[in-house]
Amino acid sequence: MGILRAFCAVGLLFLLPSGLQGQATDSGCDSLPCRPVFRQLNNALEYADSVYRLDLSWHGLGHIPFSVVRLTNLQELNAARNVIDSLSYDLGKLTHLQRVDLSHNSFRKFPEEICRLTSLKTLLIADNQLSQISACVAQMTQLDSLDISYNPLTTPAEGLGAAESLVYLNATGCSLGSLPETVGNLHALQELRLADNLLTELPDLWAELPALRRIDLRRNALRDLPASFFTLPNLEYIDLRKNRKLPASLKQQLRAVYPEAEILM
Repeated sequence: MGILRAFCAVGLLFLLPSGLQGQATDSGCDSLPCRPVFRQLNNALEYADSVYRLDLSWHGLGHIPFSVVRLTNLQELNAARNVIDSLSYDLGKLTHLQRVDLSHNSFRKFPEEICRLTSLKTLLIADNQLSQISACVAQMTQLDSLDISYNPLTTPAEGLGAAESLVYLNATGCSLGSLPETVGNLHALQELRLADNLLTELPDLWAELPALRRIDLRRNALRDLPASFFTLPNLEYIDLRKNRKLPASLKQQLRAVYPEAEILM
């Protein structure tokens, strides 16, 4: 039976269009990760209605080609590691997009056109030159994962708390001198990454984040933790390494409150 299935899989591969060859997946899987990935736009346009994932990374692009909007069923767009500094308003026509990767590009201003993608669940825009996050991210009510790491955000970065549906937020290496109170709006947040910033203290907002499970605060300049930090009912991982001004007794205090958590100091 195993040999027969393998033979059928090979046969299916040769029946696929050239743009899909090498991308065949188990017929029982219909989720996005199982969909074939197109890596050449011209090839993708030949099968426009059947394209769900497009990878344009490392293409030297200064902009996302307008013809991408013809891929009306597109759910995942990877345009990382180019030199893109703006987006077309028409990108908002791709209403099925769930995941967009714009990391390692040349954005200096947050591309508000992305906020028209109201089905978006994951936005990766790390390692650009952004100074702020637009409040328009609040329009993306399905957004649950945002990676804004390694952008020189201006304090206070109020936009960090605008997308209230977030489950995962990565603001590592963003030159943050303080954490905005708006982060208290992220009631569904489960993982928060704030390593490699300039934080000397944290706002007393942690009681507003009951779902938080993991927090990374490595390599900051924290001196202490606020009282509400000790009230997180689901916290299971705390990383406070390389905060050299924290009192030595703090780990014992945390251990008393979170006996099952992994605590790194």
